[in-house]
Amino acid sequence: MKQIYFNQNKPPKFSKITKAATFGLTKTFPKLSARLAMKVFCNPHSRRQYEFRTCIQPINIKLTTELGAVNLYYFSQAENTKTVFLSHGWADSTNRFTALIDELLEKGFNVYSIDHIGHGYSHGNTSHLYGYMQGLTAAFEYFNGQNITINRVVTHSMGGVALLNLAPHYLENKKIVMISAPAQIFEAMFAKVRQVGISELMLENMLNRVSDKYGISWQNLHPDHSKNKINENMLFIHDKNDSVASFEAIKLLTENTPATLVATQELGHVRILKSQYVYDQITRFMD
Repeated sequence: MKQIYFNQNKPPKFSKITKAATFGLTKTFPKLSARLAMKVFCNPHSRRQYEFRTCIQPINIKLTTELGAVNLYYFSQAENTKTVFLSHGWADSTNRFTALIDELLEKGFNVYSIDHIGHGYSHGNTSHLYGYMQGLTAAFEYFNGQNITINRVVTHSMGGVALLNLAPHYLENKKIVMISAPAQIFEAMFAKVRQVGISELMLENMLNRVSDKYGISWQNLHPDHSKNKINENMLFIHDKNDSVASFEAIKLLTENTPATLVATQELGHVRILKSQYVYDQITRFMD
């Protein structure tokens, strides 16, 4: 999937046929269907090679996860005294944060940023929410092992959902900014599967099998189950015109919580990461 929930296209011409075919395949050969679904749904098809265009070139740190090695990058200036950790969204990489990294460096922050499994220069072509969670856990364990204090985190899109699903102690004593977080991640996935003419059963079968492998039900990873973790040290920034992750859904998720929700307009899901207004919100909150 190029984006988290497919592209915003009209249903394909033969959608009824493909839906029936994928339903039949899943009913008859569930293991084969799951393997095929992994290739369709869990390959980000993102740009894998890129040059860092940041004002400072990073140090590359390799972290080990069950799915393979992930890259953690460190951008630093000697005079900077604060540190922030960045986590990108689906089909992206640290490259997406180029302008934000430069802004943070200028404002006195050193920056760590991860390329999640199956993304950027990290290992493999397969990724999913569990893989994101493993990458984040590996990063926080690395920070703990090196006595590196990380008390500021910025996430984009799926990176935020993964962070919310970590054990509570990883979120403690941190200022956390979540940009464009998909509060209805699974609802949107099933909606797009229906739209492009693939049986919902095929997606559900794959999700169930991945859940069994990692011992956590995918339903329990829904952001609604992490609402109790949302606190006054969290800032949500979301565009009202986001066509990928619903603004109304994030508004509902943060309702009756101590977190702050900042709304933007006409920036969408990705362009929001190039907004000076958003940068100012982030640095003001983290200071």
